[in-house]
Amino acid sequence: MCKRCEQRITSKEENASESDVDYKPDTCDVDAMNQSVLALGCSPLKPVSESDKVGCVKRKIERMQEATKAKMAGAVALSAEPLESPVKS
Repeated sequence: MCKRCEQRITSKEENASESDVDYKPDTCDVDAMNQSVLALGCSPLKPVSESDKVGCVKRKIERMQEATKAKMAGAVALSAEPLESPVKS
């Protein structure tokens, strides 16, 4: 969830009363999401046809995950290769 959506939800929860109000989540602001995407060095979101949305979003998520791994590894001076295996708890 992007930072802006998280703030909206938190704000709405704080302002919610005890009445029965139907919750309707706001759509995520594309500009706010693009700021996060660009910070990772990935290309911004672009309009795509309905039939291509799922595949496009899946590819974008994969690219963002890879970019996040590389940025985190670089921040702690670690090779990204050890991060390829699943996390063991």
